[in-house]
Amino acid sequence: MERRRRRFTREFKLAAVKELRTTGATLASVSQRLGVSIGNLSQWRTQLDAESRAERQNSQSGSSATNVKDVAALLKEIAQLKEERDTLRKALTYLAKDL
Repeated sequence: MERRRRRFTREFKLAAVKELRTTGATLASVSQRLGVSIGNLSQWRTQLDAESRAERQNSQSGSSATNVKDVAALLKEIAQLKEERDTLRKALTYLAKDL
């Protein structure tokens, strides 16, 4: 008799791990209720945790790159405003001499 490996969809795995987390049930009870091995359920939880960590890191690195661009633009604007201020001070000093 040949044993076939069962395949589970990503949605099933997500639902199983979500049930495990939200209900506070043990691995053994959830795996028994769903008809999967404890090892499979534990592996799914580990994989999904790693994926969510990677997604958080990617989103954080993307936002930090945006922040760097924003800071650079603001620094450029500050330098331009300082230059304009200094020019106006010089003009005011020149005009004040004539009074």
